[in-house]
Amino acid sequence: MSKPKILTDRNLREVVSHGTARFPFGYYIEDIQQFENGLVSSHWHKEFEFATVRQGQAQISIGTMTFPVQQGDGIFVNTGVMHAFQSQETTILPNILFDARMIAPEQTDIYEHFVAPF
Repeated sequence: MSKPKILTDRNLREVVSHGTARFPFGYYIEDIQQFENGLVSSHWHKEFEFATVRQGQAQISIGTMTFPVQQGDGIFVNTGVMHAFQSQETTILPNILFDARMIAPEQTDIYEHFVAPF
């Protein structure tokens, strides 16, 4: 059985779509330990990402920062930011990824003034 892995292009942008144009949202429950060497390799995507540690502990790198997380901790990864997760034990990490269009359509003042700068 093959281990899950993050598929990226040469710029480390994840090539998997999270959701569809009509429903730009993905929900996943992953065990970091199931990835090869317990590593969700460095990657980035256009979606925002929220995750929480349901079980276990891990090291998370977001941008230039690396920090430990444990059960009950949550994280936010902004759009276009490089990130990776690593764990030496079973670490259950439910996460959601969603396009900024879930907050506001691109051709609106809300998007232009509050979402795009974020």
